[in-house]
Amino acid sequence: MQLVLLQGVFALVFSALSALWFGKAVAVAGIMGGVICVLPNVCFALIAFRYAGASAAKQIVSAFYWAEAMKLVCTAALFAGVFYWGHFAPLPLLIGYMSAQCGFWLAPIVFKAPLKKS
Repeated sequence: MQLVLLQGVFALVFSALSALWFGKAVAVAGIMGGVICVLPNVCFALIAFRYAGASAAKQIVSAFYWAEAMKLVCTAALFAGVFYWGHFAPLPLLIGYMSAQCGFWLAPIVFKAPLKKS
């Protein structure tokens, strides 16, 4: 869940900067893009990490496939819903989505584990 929180922080930072430079409409579109990225990842985490231990290996693999499928469906549905019902500018929406996605790409740097010396 730390990764999802990091994604939320990236989306909020983008939206705050957008509000300062471009106004409320762009900031709201950025937040919506961030939500479209974060919500499916929350669903993924809740589904994929239900099981633990070597004895549940088959359930873990099945849960990961199911979670990834649900994440893709949820992402597509959220994008479709926002484009259908929302009146947001597409570019800030997509940039908000990508800014939240940066949480995945920068997670190894942010959550850097110290090296163990043997």
